[in-house]
Amino acid sequence: MKLFDHKKFIRTLYLALERFLVPAISDVTPVKTGHTAASWEINIDGDDFILENKNGQVARYLDEGTGIYGPNKKKIIIRPKTKKALRFKFNGKTIFAKKVEMDGFAGRHYIKSVLENQKLWDKIHKFIEKQMSIELK
Repeated sequence: MKLFDHKKFIRTLYLALERFLVPAISDVTPVKTGHTAASWEINIDGDDFILENKNGQVARYLDEGTGIYGPNKKKIIIRPKTKKALRFKFNGKTIFAKKVEMDGFAGRHYIKSVLENQKLWDKIHKFIEKQMSIELK
């Protein structure tokens, strides 16, 4: 019987998260172009595993929400940067405004739903058990 190899366990855990967690989160990520859903990855920092999205802010806004629905709980105020007024079309009419206030976007909280999915963690656990039993033979 072999001794427990910490590095092999970390590698096995990484493989399990890449194989099961990343696709599960990608599958439930709201899709417009697919960039955010395709940008999930697991990174390792020492013994810590970090779930990251290369499209970071978009993924965070989709999950947590923005404006009154997001972490700041404040309306979004849009002001012109270089002109005296904003200009946009609404119901076929051109509108000019010094500022526009928006409530924001209600988050979908899709990451939490995946992380709380016990069936997913059971799959990850079985995968790790199987791989480590092979390693320890």
